[in-house]
Amino acid sequence: GGSSWGEAQSSLGLRLSLWCIPQVFFYTLYTIASQLMNARGRFTAVAWMPSVNSLIIILACIPIIAVGTVQANSPESMSAWEVILLGGSTLLGSALQSAFLVMFLHRAGFRLRLRFDIRGLGLRATAKMGLLTIASVACFQIASLVTAALSTQAGSAAKHLGYDGRGYTAIFYAQTLMSVASLVAATGLASVLLQRLSWHYAEEDYEAASNEL
Repeated sequence: GGSSWGEAQSSLGLRLSLWCIPQVFFYTLYTIASQLMNARGRFTAVAWMPSVNSLIIILACIPIIAVGTVQANSPESMSAWEVILLGGSTLLGSALQSAFLVMFLHRAGFRLRLRFDIRGLGLRATAKMGLLTIASVACFQIASLVTAALSTQAGSAAKHLGYDGRGYTAIFYAQTLMSVASLVAATGLASVLLQRLSWHYAEEDYEAASNEL
C-alpha cells in the first residue's frame, strides 16, 4: 500500500501474513499429493479436499461476523483473537486438507522411498518445467503486487480528493468471484472428466475417450 497504508494496516497485514506464510508448505504438499493421486486414477478425494479447507474457514468466520465489531475501513477494529481465529483457521484448513490427502494417498498404496541416486530420474526435463513454472508464478505475483499497490494507492488518493474511492477491495472481490467460479469448474468438472477418461483408457476404448473429451 505504500504511503497510503497507516500503522494499523501494516500491523494487521504483518500479523495475518505470519499465519499465512506457513501455508506455502502445506499447499506444496497438497499439490504433490494431488498429482500422485491423479496418476493413480483417484480423482474424487482431490476434488473434495478443498471443501474441507473452505468449511473450516467459514466456521471460523461465523463468530467474527456474529460479534460484528470488524469494520472494512478500520483495520484497528480487528482484535487479536479475531486475527488469531481467522489466521489460525486458514492455516489449519490448509494443513488438514493436505493431511487428509496424504492419508488417502497412503491408502491408495503409495509408499515414500528415499533414493540417493539421481541418475535416470528425469531431473533435466523436470528442471526445465520447474523453471518455466517458477517464471510463470513470478510473473503472476509481480502483476498481482503491482495491481494491489496501484489500486490501493488510487483508492486512497480518490478518498483524499473527496471521491468514493474503492481501491483494492473491489478488485479483490471481483478476483475472488472469478476464482471461485473457475475453481469449481476446474476442480469439480475436470476431476469427474479425468476419472471417466481414465476408465476409458484403462479399457483401451479410445473412441469412447475421444467422444467423452
